[in-house]
Amino acid sequence: MFLRTKVNTQSLLLRCSMLRIIGRPKDVCETRKIQQLLPVGYMPNVRQKMSPSSQVNSCSVLTHEEAVSYVQDVLLIPDCQKQAKESPLAFLNRLIVQTKVRIPFTTVTFFAKDSGFHMPSVEQTKEYMISRQGGNCGIINGFTNEVLKHIGFDSYCFPASSSRIGGPQDITHTAIAVKNLTKRGSLHLCDPGNRMPTFEAIPLDFDSFSAGPSGYGQKMEYFKASIGVVNLCRNVDLAYLSELKVPSLFHFYDDRFWESVFIYNINASSGYPHALDHEKNIAQCPPSLEFIRSGMLIFGFVSDHLVEINRKRCLTVDENGNRNVTPISNITDLLGCTSEYFPQLSVDKVEAAAESTGMI
Repeated sequence: MFLRTKVNTQSLLLRCSMLRIIGRPKDVCETRKIQQLLPVGYMPNVRQKMSPSSQVNSCSVLTHEEAVSYVQDVLLIPDCQKQAKESPLAFLNRLIVQTKVRIPFTTVTFFAKDSGFHMPSVEQTKEYMISRQGGNCGIINGFTNEVLKHIGFDSYCFPASSSRIGGPQDITHTAIAVKNLTKRGSLHLCDPGNRMPTFEAIPLDFDSFSAGPSGYGQKMEYFKASIGVVNLCRNVDLAYLSELKVPSLFHFYDDRFWESVFIYNINASSGYPHALDHEKNIAQCPPSLEFIRSGMLIFGFVSDHLVEINRKRCLTVDENGNRNVTPISNITDLLGCTSEYFPQLSVDKVEAAAESTGMI
């Protein structure tokens, strides 16, 4: 149940001065113009076309046989090429669901005892995905994009940012766009490599707002900031706003506050052709890497529950939003929770992550 209450936005701004609150594009609630919130390189009314040189050669990353085997044997989707041909949207949505259920979003695969902290190579990325150990958005979505292209989809990776990590000017996330999915000229947003219940591809032909995912205690919507720039927002209450300790970006719509989780800049595809180019990623998104360095996270959907494990707790949330928290105070607790919910993760890597983040 969500409380629909009129609030005085001006008084709220005085109480929460660190918040940036905006409404519809024509109703800006502060002096900052929306153009200032857009990622660097955004050009209005221009759809940047990927040149042949910016297209990734999938064969250099995955073979066609590896891609098909991954979908059928790891994601457990049989006859994937037939399904993709007969019903592309239904197949894509099933692939997103199976990725979120079978592959955890985690920072554990960034830690290795031989080098302390490193970005996985392309070969390591393949190993982590095929063994279901997972990784961050660049690993999951970069690999998934390569798989989709082999299955026959017209897809590409593009940059996104978080309104919390580094601000909207920094590239801190990677997502996937799929072209010509339902008809010629259609464009869908696809993001299996995040920590949200985004189980479906979203058509980007809506005007201002579009219904987003719900469940697991969250209500979300997509907000079109401008042409080619879409925000994924979650509904938050006044108690959340009053306790917020870091800057964030908010929208006020339908008598509710919506926090921007991701800012998707679909226009910037040509500047971010290869999500598996980890050396380039390191140079482009230091805020996200600092986030990875400072903490350990394992996230996924297990037995109809959202599960999140970090150094301090194991949180489970069912589809109705009921939460259960198990404290983690030592490495034994951590390994116990990890083996219960994510047994595919390497014990050595979990221990290395705990050691690198100061837990042991």
